[in-house]
Amino acid sequence: MDISFFGTEELRRLMKEIEEELKSREEKSERLLPIDLFAKQARRDIHCPNCGSHDYRTNGTSRKRTVLECGTCGKKFGYLSGSMMDDSKLSLLRMYQLTMLILLDLPVWVVSYLTSLNQKTVQFWRYRLTDVAVEYLGKQMLSDKVWIDETYWKITDKGLVFVKNDGNLPRGLSGNLICVIVAYDKKRHYYCHVVGKRGKISSEDFCSAMKDRIRPGSLLIHDGEHAHKALVNMLSLKEEVIRSDDMNPERRGQMETIDSVCALLKFETYKHKGIRTRHMEELLPWFLFKTEYIRKNGVKNAVEYILTKLFDTEKTETYDERFNTERRKRKGKRALEDC
Repeated sequence: MDISFFGTEELRRLMKEIEEELKSREEKSERLLPIDLFAKQARRDIHCPNCGSHDYRTNGTSRKRTVLECGTCGKKFGYLSGSMMDDSKLSLLRMYQLTMLILLDLPVWVVSYLTSLNQKTVQFWRYRLTDVAVEYLGKQMLSDKVWIDETYWKITDKGLVFVKNDGNLPRGLSGNLICVIVAYDKKRHYYCHVVGKRGKISSEDFCSAMKDRIRPGSLLIHDGEHAHKALVNMLSLKEEVIRSDDMNPERRGQMETIDSVCALLKFETYKHKGIRTRHMEELLPWFLFKTEYIRKNGVKNAVEYILTKLFDTEKTETYDERFNTERRKRKGKRALEDC
């Protein structure tokens, strides 16, 4: 095309129109569906699942999802490929609603009714959310001023309860109780750990559970248990001992918050009477996550945080694997052996 006969002003106007058209086409090609846009923002490392290349381009849509094509090997994939949301058929709005309802602690059958989803699908999502909570609390490092205590839960699983020869249950901190360590610091970072052994916790097990959770040199406020003393010596911690029989109301008041957290966990488990002992390691962090994160940031931010984590987490198991009968049997057998 010969453009030599165009005047200067005409060329400038033509160039401007061409630039606007190119910009419009680029925006149209980059226009993503809401779920793909959220995934692109949430995922830190989008790459080809076949060759690992980060060179990709959009190539239309399929089943309401954006299709990406690898510029190296040509394989087609999506923004959700390889993540926990890879096989999900829910829209972003439905995911948001589902996460919100589970966060509000509604029963599975109620969430199923409100969302028109199968109860197993709701339960699978609850498992996903507890995985996020476990990961969140697993990264907590308590520092500065730390309160710590332990509480005990009755074993509820049938076949795991010890009974004496006369048919009565043993008393005290017996083999029918499991220890749970609860701690939090001045910045309101919470942590809990379910000890897999029965009865009173030993100093060795206590130190093993908490040695990587408290920053050395911090001030530890505790009730004087022997296991606490061992942790103080191991991490070179400062300490302040406030025993349960301390009559000073000001000192005793310093333990009220940690006592309240233990009571809160007990209350949550009593609300969910169907919780089995072997599931406590997943559910207690979930209860603490709701307590800490929602109070700090609100329900809306908690939902966005959870969805971001789900979109950015590599897939670990599928729906069929979670509800496979043989897998559940093996998991129950391992829990029984651990006790």
